[in-house]
Amino acid sequence: MKNHIVSAFRLTLVMLVVTGIYLAVVYAGSKILPNKGNGEIVYYKGQSFMPISGRSLSLKNIFTAVLLQLIITQQEVEAVIKAQAIKNIWKLYRKEWIL
Repeated sequence: MKNHIVSAFRLTLVMLVVTGIYLAVVYAGSKILPNKGNGEIVYYKGQSFMPISGRSLSLKNIFTAVLLQLIITQQEVEAVIKAQAIKNIWKLYRKEWIL
């Protein structure tokens, strides 16, 4: 029983050290990069959307970010559906000529 507790404690300490090193590397890397980890400006149809971090949160900012994500997601879904429809039409076309 005592061996299990000691092993668990050692593993916990090792994981805390590994996680701490990882977080330190990520944080240091974010400060070295060009934008200093402050996020980037997203441009969509000529309108710029700033990152929410570093600004006061307001309902308008959150709504704009969610709306932008929904628009981008909808465009991605439409592209996948269109590609799948073209693939299915091609399969049907090939079957007609094979039969």
